[in-house]
Amino acid sequence: MVGYVFTFDEFGNLHQNHEGVKITVFGKGDNYSASSDESGRFHLKNLLTGTYEIHFEKKGYGILKQFSIQHLGGQATLLGLNNNRVYFIYEMPTTEISNLVLNKDTAYAEFQFSKGPAPQYINLRLYFSNNADFTEDSQKYNADFKIGVNGPNWHKWRASGLPFNPGSTVYYKAAINTKVSFIYPDDYYIYQFSEVYRLSGISTYFDINDKKTINPNIGDETEVYSFVFPD
Repeated sequence: MVGYVFTFDEFGNLHQNHEGVKITVFGKGDNYSASSDESGRFHLKNLLTGTYEIHFEKKGYGILKQFSIQHLGGQATLLGLNNNRVYFIYEMPTTEISNLVLNKDTAYAEFQFSKGPAPQYINLRLYFSNNADFTEDSQKYNADFKIGVNGPNWHKWRASGLPFNPGSTVYYKAAINTKVSFIYPDDYYIYQFSEVYRLSGISTYFDINDKKTINPNIGDETEVYSFVFPD
């Protein structure tokens, strides 16, 4: 079983060295494990034919899980490589969101960085509810925002798109949501008809036990803020 895993920092910057990711395969009564090399390649040997669950882990990073991976045996199983898809894992965010304001149609935030240099923007996941003590599971709505670190957000938010009644109090909080959808790594250009194809990344998974999509690299949530939903 062969594949590639790429590592990123908490701001979505691609690392140059991807070694040290532990890949563990569960199934058939035995567990198999391997580590990625500097290029991100991993190779698991002597797997029995069967259906497996795979975990990608590295200290300080979110854990990525993949379910129902079929290994037919007799030949190598290429994980994602046949359709240019690979696996992404990210450092868990340590940056703190010290303030968050939704003013009319613009979102503002202040950040405290424990690592540098500061990025130009940060992706946030915002959660909304009618209740002040809501949790991620009891939220009514969530949305992703790209916030400029030294200015207003890069994308306006549309209050009219939120499922709340005019005049009602809306409570919200946010967490840093690191995400990258694709990369063009220098050493992994794939040529076809003189074109260079990007590598798409898998960085979330559907948990078959909890029946929900898991984003393993979302940071700690802020305190709860509120505003009155406009007319």
